[in-house]
Amino acid sequence: MNLAALITAGRPDATALTFEGQEWSFSELDARVQGFAEAFAQQGIGRGDRVAVLLPNRPEVLLAWLAALKLGAVVVPLNPRLTAGEVAFIVDDCEPRLVLADETTAFDGATAVEALDAGPGAAGVPPLDLDASELAMIGYTSGTTGTPKGVMHSHRSVRIAIDGLAGFFGIGAGDSLLAILPLYSLPAMLGGPLMVWSVGGSCHLQRRFEPRACAAALGEHRPTLLGSVPTMLFDLVALPEAPDLSSVRYVMTGGAPLTPRTRADFERRFDLRICNVYGQTEAPMVVSADPLDGERPEGAVGRALDHIELTIRDDAGRVLPPGEVGEVCVGAARPGSYEPMLGYLGRPDATAETLCDGVLHTGDVGRMDAEGFLYLIDRKNDVILRGGVNVYPAEVEAALMQHEDVLECAVYGVPSERLGEVPVAAVVARPGSGLDPERLSRWLDGRLASYKRPAEIVLRDELPKNVLGKTLRRVLREQAVAT
Repeated sequence: MNLAALITAGRPDATALTFEGQEWSFSELDARVQGFAEAFAQQGIGRGDRVAVLLPNRPEVLLAWLAALKLGAVVVPLNPRLTAGEVAFIVDDCEPRLVLADETTAFDGATAVEALDAGPGAAGVPPLDLDASELAMIGYTSGTTGTPKGVMHSHRSVRIAIDGLAGFFGIGAGDSLLAILPLYSLPAMLGGPLMVWSVGGSCHLQRRFEPRACAAALGEHRPTLLGSVPTMLFDLVALPEAPDLSSVRYVMTGGAPLTPRTRADFERRFDLRICNVYGQTEAPMVVSADPLDGERPEGAVGRALDHIELTIRDDAGRVLPPGEVGEVCVGAARPGSYEPMLGYLGRPDATAETLCDGVLHTGDVGRMDAEGFLYLIDRKNDVILRGGVNVYPAEVEAALMQHEDVLECAVYGVPSERLGEVPVAAVVARPGSGLDPERLSRWLDGRLASYKRPAEIVLRDELPKNVLGKTLRRVLREQAVAT
């Protein structure tokens, strides 16, 4: 088994990929992938080696992924918006053989992608045949400590996830995807280009999401599938002239709360039903989705996909009945129908807390109704989903605490109609320091990626805490929403 075989499964002359006026058939894409694989091999990369891909959306992201997989290497996608220090932490953690970057994501010791792109390689070279349980990729996330963790997935777990989502939507060779999500995200890559290619469909890759450019691409390429985060749908609705979405069969959105207003405004303007989905990197992507027709209870994030069993469990791991609140857990609907992550790289304790007897404990708190619809209530780890991108409060707090005038702080999410949530920082200043919130915000430049920086910094005399002295982010969030 090898995920790189996805692009050689048939339809060699059909269009596989378009990007900014360029077009590649499946056979041409396979040759380009082989060219990258040969360049990687010349760098000494082989089975089990790690290749970090620090690139914005461009065809080379896809070529590097598939070339590394073809050789039996392990892909480590990195967010190109991370600071040099944030990238360095991950590189130290996963120890890649090669870090691939371009002029927009320069990193000391990285290899320029242009230096490896020597054009097409030999045709028809099959990918290395691997055991399905072998490591395919490591996607970085973070836990309550704010320290990034490498989520390890096998070829089998990824293929099961891809097939499950493709089967849910019933997509086939006639479908095409407008890929506007950033491909460093495992759900965006697996539920995007790799999913459509697995059934012989085509992918129209966009460098980034910009509302007017997206509208133009929708009219030019007339895709049948559109993956998004709710912020993108909000921005499309706000365009003065409505984009042409008449070719689109399914709009999938996730990664952040979808507000009732955004759903209603989008569906009213475009007469097109949104499919709200829920998942996480550890899963490795979508585990529940709105039904494609029929009832969608307000506040729900759909029902389990056919190959997934969702349960709500208490702290002892006991399955709770419908209506009761507990932790959302993901397992197999049938023996062998689902496989979660292999674990966290180098974190056996965190792995043991998250995986138990093949069941993934998500850290999300929710409930299910008698019809199987899932409702998310909160997140145990307080992760903030800003426009579909995770912001980890503890990581932001750690950066703030480096300022000499910050005595203590807490970061929490507040609702945003456009972005779903944005981070806000409550800060207690050292007495007599005269700490200014605006100067503190500017001080964070270069210390945190822009999307992680608080939308607002609020000075407080003290932070709410429980009897054990633990800061209550929930109280801060409730107070902010109430004002």
